[in-house]
Amino acid sequence: SGDEGGLPVDSVSLLKGAAHRRNLHESGLASSSTTAQKWDIVSEFLEQTPYEAIGGRDAVEALADAFYDAMEREEPALTAVHRLDEEGKIHRELRRRFSLFLTLWLGGPQDYLEEAGHPRLRRRHQQVPVDEAMRDAWLRSMKRAMDQQGIEGSVRAYLDQRFFEVADFLRNRPG
Repeated sequence: SGDEGGLPVDSVSLLKGAAHRRNLHESGLASSSTTAQKWDIVSEFLEQTPYEAIGGRDAVEALADAFYDAMEREEPALTAVHRLDEEGKIHRELRRRFSLFLTLWLGGPQDYLEEAGHPRLRRRHQQVPVDEAMRDAWLRSMKRAMDQQGIEGSVRAYLDQRFFEVADFLRNRPG
């Protein structure tokens, strides 16, 4: 579906947490009443957000850096579509903004919204040709980063599912 906040209600969904649901609704990422109902069903059973489950701000910053480091090492075509610094590395500001976005998306503080406004992921990525190959390169980079950071178990299963859904949602080219 085109709903950025939608997902199936299953055991993996139980990691979301009421705070994450509230953040998504406040940010506009969960836009349908069906999504709200799904989140209401699971929220009473939840103990922590994915943000909390992976270790909070420091862990999210480390994940964002590991993601871009993996991309620079292993995915030159994906690296090339990003703003680079004078050394040919992904610009520090992009790393910082992605860390802020992940913090929001995982159910942490809303600093990204306060600084950059609604993520509007499709609009922000429309100038980048995202096909299956680019999507898969992004997912491989995130998988490497999560492996490096030791993210595992239920939160890993949840993140694998959600990262795929979002990356696939951003495809704007066939193939």
